[in-house]
Amino acid sequence: MQKFDPSAVIPLSSVAQTEDEFDLRPKEECGVFGIFAPGEDVARITFFGLFALQHRGQESAGMAVSTGSLLKIHKRVGLVTQVFDQDRIEHLDGISAIGHTRYSTTGGNLECNAQPIHVHTKDGTPIAVAHNGNLVNTSQLRLELELDGYEFETTNDTEVIAHLIDSLYQGDLCQAVQVATTRLHGAYAIAVLHQDLPHRVVGARAGSPLIVGVGQGQRYLASDAMALAGVTDQIIYLEEGDVVDLTPDTHAVFDRN
Repeated sequence: MQKFDPSAVIPLSSVAQTEDEFDLRPKEECGVFGIFAPGEDVARITFFGLFALQHRGQESAGMAVSTGSLLKIHKRVGLVTQVFDQDRIEHLDGISAIGHTRYSTTGGNLECNAQPIHVHTKDGTPIAVAHNGNLVNTSQLRLELELDGYEFETTNDTEVIAHLIDSLYQGDLCQAVQVATTRLHGAYAIAVLHQDLPHRVVGARAGSPLIVGVGQGQRYLASDAMALAGVTDQIIYLEEGDVVDLTPDTHAVFDRN
C-alpha cells in the first residue's frame, strides 16, 4: 500500500540537534548512504556522506556506483579517508550510488565482510546491498537459500539479504525488497542498487533508522540527517516497516505489507 504525505517533508534546518548527534564515540551500528543524482559527482557526495556517518562505524567503508551500464565497487577495511583517495573517487563516476561504513555486529572484521555486499543474481547480473542492523533469523534464511542453490562468500547477514532479494526478483526491484522485508526478523536499514536499474535506488527500514533526502532531480538515503547537510534541506523520516523507491521523478514510500 503506497503512502506519502507531502507535509512529511521538513527542512533539515528545523531538525532538533542534540548532543547525541555530535557524539563521535564509536557506537554498535553502521552508516548507510544512497544517492540518485545524474550530472553530479555521486562518488564524492557519497564519500562526504560516509565521512559524516563515520561515528556509526570505523572498521571498513565502501561504495557501489552505477554508471548506467555497470556497477563499480570499491571497499576496504579502514576509515573512510583511508579507503578512498582523490584518484579512487574520480574513477567511481556514475549517476547513482550506495555506500556503507561498518561496525560489525555479525561477521568478523574481514575485508570480505566490508560493504556494500555485491552478489551476482541467477542470471549473472550484479546487485549491491548496504545494511545497518542485525537479523535474528539469518541461519534459517541462509539454509533455505543454500538449498535453493545459492552460495555464500561472507559470514554476515547482508549477503543473506542480497540473495533473498534476488530470489524474489521478477523485474520489479521495489516489490522484491518489499516481499523480502516480510522475511527479515530483527533490525535493518538497507539500500539496494541493481546493475540493470541504474535509475532506481530502493531503501527499507525496521528497527534501524533511515531517512530520505529530496533535491531538484536528486534523491538521497542516509542513516541520519547530518549526512545530508550541504546537499539538501528537505528530509523525510521513514516509519517502521517502510520501503522507499527512489526514481528520477519521485520517491514513493510503501509499507512492507
